[in-house]
Amino acid sequence: MATDATSFELTQGSLSVRMIPVGPLQTNCYLVSDADGTALLVDPGGDGEVLLELVRARDLRLAALLLTHGHFDHTGGVRILRDATEAPVVASTREKPLLDGSANLPVWLRAPGPPIEIDIPAREGMPLSFGGIEVKVIETPGHTPGSVSYLIGRWLFSGDTLFAGSVGRTDLGGSLEDLMASLEKLTTLPPETIVLPGHLGATTLEHEIQYNPYFRKQGGLR
Repeated sequence: MATDATSFELTQGSLSVRMIPVGPLQTNCYLVSDADGTALLVDPGGDGEVLLELVRARDLRLAALLLTHGHFDHTGGVRILRDATEAPVVASTREKPLLDGSANLPVWLRAPGPPIEIDIPAREGMPLSFGGIEVKVIETPGHTPGSVSYLIGRWLFSGDTLFAGSVGRTDLGGSLEDLMASLEKLTTLPPETIVLPGHLGATTLEHEIQYNPYFRKQGGLR
């Protein structure tokens, strides 16, 4: 499976996911919903008003905002959505310096404006349940110290850890060593896992293990 980076929608049993490009970098934001109208937004990186209108137009109840990491292009719509719906923010506490603006990084990487508070700290193996949506947290540091991926059934929301054919950069506060370890961790997931990244198109874990050069950079990776 491979897609381009334009908007698309997938289903999985009673769940659906729609990808919406948002913000100045057209980051992939994902709206996940169940049959009863419970919804999550993964990485609402901008265009908060547009995302809010989409949620309302579909008569959904926004139950949480899931952040894979704290860079501005993944968080730019959080405040509008949080203020309008009171949906809790889920993120690793290791991303707090990015979310509160104290990180010693270029301003363009930080979440603009007032700090974003973390309501639910995301931890390794942590099970989260929102209506009929079951979420598992996988810590995947490397792109940033607190990057996480979210597994919902066979969908892996990988943020900027893993892309189709590539990975996220590590030269702005990240660690290539940590990223390689995170990739190795992902190889333990079923190969049919559908990877929904923060940029570029969707892919499968099987495809990436076979063709993504970063999975072959070290002998320990298959």
